[in-house]
Parts: sequence; C-alpha cells; structure tokens
Amino acid sequence: MGNDGVNDLGDERDEREDLARFILRIKHQLGITMVWIEHDMQMVADLADRIHVLDYGRTIADGPPDAVLEDARVRAAYLGTTQQWHSFPLKVDNQRP
Repeated sequence: MGNDGVNDLGDERDEREDLARFILRIKHQLGITMVWIEHDMQMVADLADRIHVLDYGRTIADGPPDAVLEDARVRAAYLGTTQQWHSFPLKVDNQRP
C-alpha cells in the first residue's frame, strides 16, 4: 500500500497515535521493560524513559531522553550536520501519564 494522498497521511498519524497509546498502556498496566526500535525522534522523546542510540551498530549515547536528544553525536547521526539541526526542535514531554 502506498502513501499517495492526504488521507494516507492522516491514517499514518492515527496509527502512530494508536501505537503510542498501546506502548503507554503496556508500560503502565504491565510495568514491563520494552525494547523498541523507532526513528521518529519526537515519538521517542515523548514515550521513552531511557534511550540507547546506535550509529552503524555502535553505541553513541545512552540515558534519559532530554540528555540523549541534545547529544551532538545523536543529532549529527540522525538529523544531519550541526548547521542543519538547530532548526529542528525536539522537546521532551515530561507530562506523560
């Protein structure tokens, strides 16, 4: 199935929101640790308690979202060079349920 229209983009957003609710429900109801691979950095910042970042199979950062997402190595690996990433705002949502 291709992504060729506005409705598909809306469906994708709905699916991401459903996934986020599912992850939070597992976390809070079952209290289990999850290993989750995701490239949507804002979603990671909103949902993770701890982030472990790999770049070509090597650890470049590990810790709480706010510290990891501000790490220059993480930003360079996932968001491009330093000239590009200061316009990409990542905010950690500490108001999670």
